[in-house]
Amino acid sequence: MVRPEFHAALRQWLLPGERLLWAGPPKQGLLLRPADLYLIPFSLFFVGFAIVWTRGAWGVGGTSFLFAIAGGALLLSAAYVSLGRFLVDAIVRAKLLYAVTDRRIVILRRSPWSSLRTLDLSYLPVLELRQSARGRGTIDFDVPPDPEWWSHTHQPEWTPALSKVPRFLEIDGAAAVYDLISRECERRRAERLARLPADRAAFIG
Repeated sequence: MVRPEFHAALRQWLLPGERLLWAGPPKQGLLLRPADLYLIPFSLFFVGFAIVWTRGAWGVGGTSFLFAIAGGALLLSAAYVSLGRFLVDAIVRAKLLYAVTDRRIVILRRSPWSSLRTLDLSYLPVLELRQSARGRGTIDFDVPPDPEWWSHTHQPEWTPALSKVPRFLEIDGAAAVYDLISRECERRRAERLARLPADRAAFIG
């Protein structure tokens, strides 16, 4: 049963004849992840470094304008990685709404950062469930970034709600939603194969 307010928010984005099967938001408020076990200590180290750098720069007589700018930028960056990222992430998650229809995955981000992302259930690159406590979990629809902070190809996700990876982030009843998506994917693929000529369907199957 989809809550009326979720249905109203998604109605204009539904295709003709498309049925809404599930809708829900991500976890609200503060969100801590396993990656924060190393991101938080790193951010605290960065804060300390920024404070020492800025105090040292201003303590030197005739401090240059560039040193002052660098110190200010370091302090702003330190403020973001230590506290600001949690606030931004919570604000963005408050505007996110996820949905499963009989055709697509829908990820809607409402104003002031409006965006709409959809994925056809017949062509999902990945369907992976990562469960956490109390039935909550994350469902990824593509390959997640490398979680290792030293990776040269990916950076840690400081703000998960702004990730480029399509996912349902920390939703309630994640296992049930995962099962629903799995069933709908199989149904959509079976329908697609049924519409193909017999020789092509045999090759794809």
